Amino acid sequence: LLSFISICAESNAVGMVIPMKKRVLAALLAICMLAVMVPTSFAASSAGEIEARLHQISSTSPYQNASYTAFNGQGLGSGCYAFINAVSRQLFGVGIPTQASATSLNANSNWQCMAVAGADNTAAANLLRTAQAGDIIQYKSSYTNPHHMAMIYSADQAGITIYDNTSSTSARIKTYAWDRVAGTGGLGDFAVSGGGISLYRCTQNVLTTPVGGGSDSGNTPVNVVVTTGAVEDLTQTSATLHGSVQSSVKVSEVGMYLGEFQSNMTKLGSDPVSGTAPNMWYNTVKYGRTLVPGQIYYYRAYAVVNGQTYWGEVKMFVPPVGLTQTLSFVDSSDYDIPDMLVGQPIEPIDVSGGVSGGTAPYTFTASDLPPGIEIGTDGVISGAPILALIPDKATVTVTDAAGNTKSITITYGSIDVAKPTLELDIDFQNETLSVKTGMQWTEDPDGGSGVITAMWDEDLPIGEAGSASYFLSFGNTLYFRESEQDAWTKADIPGRPAAPRGVSGDAGKITGVSRSMEYSSDGEQWTSCTGSTADNLAAGTYQVRTKATDSTFASKAVSVRVTAAAVDVDWQSVYRELVLEQVSNDVNPDSPSTYCLRDLNGDGIPELLIVGPSEAQGDVLYTVRPDGSANHLAISQGDFMYDAASELIWAPYGHMDIYRDEIYRLTNGSFVQLHEGRSGLWNATSPSAGYEDYTYEWDGEMVSEQQYQALLDAAVDTENAVNLSYSAVSAQTILAQLGAGEDTASGFADVPSSAWFAEAVAYVQINGLMQGTSDRLFSPNNTTTRAMIVTILYRLEGSPDLSNENLGYPFADVDASSWYGDAVYWARLNGITNGISNTNFGPDGSITREQLATILYRYASYKDYDVSTGGTSLNRYSDAAQVSAYAATAMRWAINKGLITGVSNTELDPQGTATRAQVATILMRLADL
Repeated sequence: LLSFISICAESNAVGMVIPMKKRVLAALLAICMLAVMVPTSFAASSAGEIEARLHQISSTSPYQNASYTAFNGQGLGSGCYAFINAVSRQLFGVGIPTQASATSLNANSNWQCMAVAGADNTAAANLLRTAQAGDIIQYKSSYTNPHHMAMIYSADQAGITIYDNTSSTSARIKTYAWDRVAGTGGLGDFAVSGGGISLYRCTQNVLTTPVGGGSDSGNTPVNVVVTTGAVEDLTQTSATLHGSVQSSVKVSEVGMYLGEFQSNMTKLGSDPVSGTAPNMWYNTVKYGRTLVPGQIYYYRAYAVVNGQTYWGEVKMFVPPVGLTQTLSFVDSSDYDIPDMLVGQPIEPIDVSGGVSGGTAPYTFTASDLPPGIEIGTDGVISGAPILALIPDKATVTVTDAAGNTKSITITYGSIDVAKPTLELDIDFQNETLSVKTGMQWTEDPDGGSGVITAMWDEDLPIGEAGSASYFLSFGNTLYFRESEQDAWTKADIPGRPAAPRGVSGDAGKITGVSRSMEYSSDGEQWTSCTGSTADNLAAGTYQVRTKATDSTFASKAVSVRVTAAAVDVDWQSVYRELVLEQVSNDVNPDSPSTYCLRDLNGDGIPELLIVGPSEAQGDVLYTVRPDGSANHLAISQGDFMYDAASELIWAPYGHMDIYRDEIYRLTNGSFVQLHEGRSGLWNATSPSAGYEDYTYEWDGEMVSEQQYQALLDAAVDTENAVNLSYSAVSAQTILAQLGAGEDTASGFADVPSSAWFAEAVAYVQINGLMQGTSDRLFSPNNTTTRAMIVTILYRLEGSPDLSNENLGYPFADVDASSWYGDAVYWARLNGITNGISNTNFGPDGSITREQLATILYRYASYKDYDVSTGGTSLNRYSDAAQVSAYAATAMRWAINKGLITGVSNTELDPQGTATRAQVATILMRLADL
């Protein structure tokens, strides 16, 4: 199982895009490529006969997980000798001598000694490299006294697998990498034991009678070969699975197993037969299985002969995800280039919209375009011709990612040499018009009066009528010329577009906007809208307008009033955790930090000031953003002052002759800096002045001491500002204000009994599924990692012992000795998780909501819980398209069972992370399934 490295990670579903003409070839190629990655079982070839037979024996009672005591009392000595004797009889038809006479194994005609190594780890490892399946190895305390016996299960370039049974364990199959064979923790510490190791090979042929039947000799051999055939008639939702049997006696039953997990296949169909060479075909539609495009499926044929079940190899296939259309390119006259002038840029022509089918991305090329005209790889024809030409044709070609191409022919008109014209450059973004020295303009078409001459090159502002300089107003018509010798050229300055309609203010947001709009609270700084709503806004009046483009001015603005948003943030929990963290970090308990709560902007959520025990350690001012996260300002050697009249925060601080005055406004959970002043001995005003001059700087500009004080007084009321630290209280008092004294059944300070997740936290704590992040904190709002999730499920399963499992280590980023190592391997072994890639599990990554749903769904399947979706649809969620294909069924199941709900009535947030409180609640709900 673990030699197959999954190609389907939890964050990426398998997907294929196959051109129509190559559908059959691509499907066969995909199946072949995937099939070679899966180990085959019960191979019929003579080269693998011993290993296949041994595989069959190890999977059959009484050899599978058998206790060594089951083989005692056979006169052979300890359990390991009796066990190997029984396996040898099933495998070769001959046994081994008793433990007392095992030293004669070398002289036994049924066994041949292949190699011997003394008490040397390197020599022992080299000996084992010559071993093959079915060989017996004897550990010896001396060259004459046997110590332990085991059988080689398999050996290859990666390592060696041992099959044995000792007094301390049941039958086991365990693999050792070659670099771990010798020495402590390996197959055996040969040097320490003081003895050596011998390798024996059987001289007899492999039996073909059913495992568990017959005796050492005298039975008529039964030859049965079951072949799992190829997939036929594969579509996106169905397939026909083929198999065949070759038997020396009559076959009574044949059938086929199918499943999404190799370890959990179920019977697809079966038929009674009579004959020695029956064939079988099982169509998934006929037997009620609808396949999912892109999902990996495993299948396996079987046959029953004389009451014994014989199996074919495990194979796999993947239904295609979908087929793309053939690449096509619309041939349209819209792509023709009209008549042009030399040196004049053409209007760009975008041909990319005429492409369909094929495999994106597309790239575009062209030939025979006029010099100076070119096409970008994105399909836009642009440029300016540099030569006069007669009308002609050019070819435009599109190439898709698969190398397919299509071409069209376009025409371009005549290219003439243009007469010099006056060019007027209007900057629509900055609302200016560029003029050159000596250029003239007027509103009089005859140039009779009001002529203005530019004295130097400049960008003239364009404004509303009556306010713009030199007649430059929106919607005005002017006449320009380069000099008095030139004729007047008419130029229209476009009008400003009308204000947008349908825009309105709401609680904490503006609605009715689009990506083409922007808003501002002061008419100077504008913020682009990112959708139909501008969210998380502070109360106030805002201007909304349509943004400027390369050819249009910004529109007139419409005013909207935004009211304060409803406060729905558990700020008490945020601050409690910050206070408790500070208490634990205070170095000197006799000089602890103090605290102050005060609502500085009237939004209903107070700010938290943590005052350091000394000025050098500094103060930190915290606020809570609308999303519930904390934001902060920190200063050292200073204070936080509050100007209540203007609701401004003033932070004067400094050290070592450099001082600062920073002024902030608290807006929507953010500290917005309005001004920054610096003063001190850091800058010389002249080369000869040295660094003795005291320098003042306000918002990046050098000012005098008098100017600095005037600017500071104008920005904030320095006389009446209040020092917030004067009202600071102890940790015990502030925790009481934050509700930390409330009863907490879970014992965590951040999990009050009234919290919606309190019962779930108590459940996972009592059942040992989750622990706190400290003795006093559970951190319900922290995210949960992928390693935590599989470890929780592993604990829920009772932390199964994995010492008898042939696991290997499939993930490069998972250390076997880590606290989550066994949990990850258990989850991988049982098909509960596949990792984020072929080689990595991503243990420290925050788990997303859809990944959590997928892991729980696979765990429910492993536990045989009801995994039906009950017809649940994701279509009622606006972000349903964000659910990855691999997670869709799991998400529908989780919603149907009430394990996961949307973050709102219309949003599912599948890519969002899951908090510890949410995971605890889901685990409690899972227990009720």
